[in-house]
Amino acid sequence: MPNNKDTQTTKTTQNSSEDFIHLGFICKQISLLLYDALEPIYAKYELDFRQAGILFMGLNANLSQTHIAKLARTDKNTIGVMIDSLQERGLLERKQNPKNRKENLILLTKKGQNLALKLQKDIAKAQKEALGILPQVRYSELCDELAYISTLGQNPRKISKNMRKSGV
Repeated sequence: MPNNKDTQTTKTTQNSSEDFIHLGFICKQISLLLYDALEPIYAKYELDFRQAGILFMGLNANLSQTHIAKLARTDKNTIGVMIDSLQERGLLERKQNPKNRKENLILLTKKGQNLALKLQKDIAKAQKEALGILPQVRYSELCDELAYISTLGQNPRKISKNMRKSGV
């Protein structure tokens, strides 16, 4: 027969496991859900999600390739290949940074701005549909909380409102 201490330990363990939420797993499931909903949209515009992210970053800020790589949490060479591809399509251009001649700023062309804005509208609609189980207020709160979390360790003023709302 278990003593009182053993019973207490078992109850504590059971309560802990019942209260446990595996955020990594949950976030991965949500990521896959959104990926499935958004992939046809990216395909429609002949982009991948990383290229779309670069376009969204360029909507409200002229960032360097290095800064874009840092925000995207990848190396600047990988970002460089994506920027080259977007530049070949006439969606963005490189311009020497007047404050640092060793660095280029990435600027969207008018064509790139128009495509990014259309893409944002399509993504916003698809995201709401994919997460349609949530009432609008909870959906907005979720977006705000995820945007807040994603900017930790970075200057949130550098993360434009459009980028946060588009899920980048």
